[in-house]
Amino acid sequence: MKRLPFAFYNLVQIAFLFVHYPTTRRFPRILSFACLLALLVYCHAEYSLHSPGEDYVLGCSNGILLLAAAHMTFICPDFPNGLQWTGPTTREGSDPGRLPFAQKLSWMVELASDARRIGSSRRGGAVNDIGAAVGVDKRDAANSSARHRFVISRVMLSVLCLAMFQLTLLYRLRSPSFNGALHDGGAHDGRFIRARSSLLARFLDVVLWAAGTVSEMCFLQTAAAALAVGVGASEAEEWPPMFGSPIRAYTVRRFWSKTWHQILRVPLESSGAHVARDGLKLEKGTAVFMIVQSMTAFFLSALVHTGGDYAIHRSFRMSGPTFRFFLLQPVAFLIEAIAIRGARSSSGLVPGWVWRAMGYLWVGVWFSWCAPPWLDAISAGGGNVRTKLIPLKLFEKLA
Repeated sequence: MKRLPFAFYNLVQIAFLFVHYPTTRRFPRILSFACLLALLVYCHAEYSLHSPGEDYVLGCSNGILLLAAAHMTFICPDFPNGLQWTGPTTREGSDPGRLPFAQKLSWMVELASDARRIGSSRRGGAVNDIGAAVGVDKRDAANSSARHRFVISRVMLSVLCLAMFQLTLLYRLRSPSFNGALHDGGAHDGRFIRARSSLLARFLDVVLWAAGTVSEMCFLQTAAAALAVGVGASEAEEWPPMFGSPIRAYTVRRFWSKTWHQILRVPLESSGAHVARDGLKLEKGTAVFMIVQSMTAFFLSALVHTGGDYAIHRSFRMSGPTFRFFLLQPVAFLIEAIAIRGARSSSGLVPGWVWRAMGYLWVGVWFSWCAPPWLDAISAGGGNVRTKLIPLKLFEKLA
């Protein structure tokens, strides 16, 4: 396969950008979505980065673009109604559709690059966690010293994340839990993490895989935040943390809603609600509504990750573990709901910290059981070994 040219992938980004064109007419956005879909299909059919690890990341990234674009095109029919232009207004008012093209382009770039997807920072409920984390008062967020403190903190954090990312990559390269080349003659039966006999060893492998994913995504986000805020293109409060604290993950539901990244939360939740409310005519707030919403959201999450499966296997036949992993998560929600309801009857007999400790144990056991088949399928295609994006020579010498 031919190596993916950078210029071609720029066309993908441009098509994604114009999905956010501020107009109440659907046709321009449908046309942009069709162009994006055609470019992504051609990209995966003809091109490769010649490294399975990078191909997997690219495939998942393209899946994210496609889901976000589909949500913008088909689930947001009244776009841009309800979204306010935050820059200079025109004589016609603050309607983004009436702005000059240069300002429309600026608005599109800001929306397309929103880490939490559209709407989260434009409905009066913007998250300002980062400003508070670095001691930036909202009242002086525009102050240059506050901006400098934010930039310095993001640069330091990006260096820390880069170092952690490199160390986890070294572990993946040298561990038979992720690298099939370390098995006898490179032959394996598709069992990598599952070949571990100890549940604790499987848990540590899953944690180290997650640490690598978190550090890579945080490195990219913090570096971009430092650059954007440093040059004055955005404010600190526009860069909320991508991940939450692991201390909050004492249930599987809280892991997904409070700790793991929220990049696709808006399109996933609204798409699930759309299926439950408009498709199945379910009443919002009922147990059935929430189950359908969760199942839809995790089904779409699985579809996003099948882009990575196809990139490394050149087929969707190996996507079974991906769907099993994501569709099992609502089952964990249901188990937790039943367990919590039963625990309330004895809440006065057992201290709260005991329930919290049991919750952490439950989350660890759950992911140690359900994640390895999915991660092993990725490792079978080489998708968990990364060697090209960032050189490893320095860290190999230190190790």
